[in-house]
Amino acid sequence: MGEGVKDCVAALEALAEHEAVIGEFYNVCSTQFGTHAEFWKKLSDAEAKHAAILREACETVKPLAEAPFDPEKVCVPLIESSARFVKRETEKLKGSTGAFIASALSTALKIECSFFDRDVFEVFRDSPVEALRNAAKTLTDETHGHAEDLKRLLTGFTQLPPSEAASPEPKPAEAAKEPAKDEKPVTKEPQKGKAEKASSQEASGKAPKLASKPLSNADAKGKTKPA
Repeated sequence: MGEGVKDCVAALEALAEHEAVIGEFYNVCSTQFGTHAEFWKKLSDAEAKHAAILREACETVKPLAEAPFDPEKVCVPLIESSARFVKRETEKLKGSTGAFIASALSTALKIECSFFDRDVFEVFRDSPVEALRNAAKTLTDETHGHAEDLKRLLTGFTQLPPSEAASPEPKPAEAAKEPAKDEKPVTKEPQKGKAEKASSQEASGKAPKLASKPLSNADAKGKTKPA
C-alpha cells in the first residue's frame, strides 16, 4: 500500500469514527429526551449508516495502487479533535439529570454545520472510485438534511417564553415551522496550521470547525497547493 493510499485510508477511518461518535451522541439524546426520542433515534441510525458507508469505502480503497483522492485536503487532526469533543459532550449528557434539549440541539447543529459548511465530503466528489463518489453525495445531502431538521426544532425552543424554555424539555413553539434560510451558525475563519487549530479549539471546549480546503496538510507545511 502506497503512502498516498495509506493517507486516504487514515482519512476515511477518521471520518467513519467521527460519524459513529455523533451517532452515539444522538443515541444518548434519544434516552435523555423521551418526548423526542424518535427524532434523535432517526439521526442516530443515519450516522451509523454514514459510518458504515465510509468503512465500506475504506475497504475499497485499501487494495488500490494510487490514491483515489487528495488526502492533503482532509484535516485528520481536526476531525479527531472534533470526535473527542463529541465524546466529551456525550459523557456529560450521560451523567446529567436535568439536561436541556435546546443545549443538545445547539451542540448537534454546530457539529452538523461544521461538516456541511466546510464541504468536508466534497474531496470525494470527483474520485475515480464509485463508492467514494456515492459517499460524497449521500453524506453531503443527508448532513444538510440533519442540519435543517435540527435548526427547525431548535428554532421552536428558542422562541418559547423564558418560563417555558427554562424546563429541561419544553414543548417547541407551534408557530416555528421553518428555520431562517440564511442562518449560518458556523462562520469561516482565517487559515491556521492543522495541529495548532485542532489543539486551540479543543482547549477552548468548543466544537472544532472542520475544513477540507482551508485546512490542508499543505497549509500546515507552509506550502500552497491548488484546491
